[in-house]
Amino acid sequence: MRVEELQKFDDRILEHHVASSAKATNLLKVKMRLTATREFIERCVGRIADSERVIDVGAASGVFLEMLGKTGIGVDAWEPAVQGMKANGLEAIASGGESLYLRAFS
Repeated sequence: MRVEELQKFDDRILEHHVASSAKATNLLKVKMRLTATREFIERCVGRIADSERVIDVGAASGVFLEMLGKTGIGVDAWEPAVQGMKANGLEAIASGGESLYLRAFS
């Protein structure tokens, strides 16, 4: 997926990823970061099998899971982000990274 193809996610990105008044400039930066992260994962990890689920820690809007075309769980410490993901039909939990570790390994 290229940056131009992320336009359908603009409203969600603006609501959950961009916290400054320079919305238009930062919207493009977020889309570039999401695209670069996907390319990095594909280079380093390879293709994620269709049967595998993904956990996106710091998911914000859950857009990244959708970009990957994967089912999985979006994790974010900010409750409005979690509620936004759930409203978009994504599985999501509220947790910070440190408490997520405790949940997974206790």
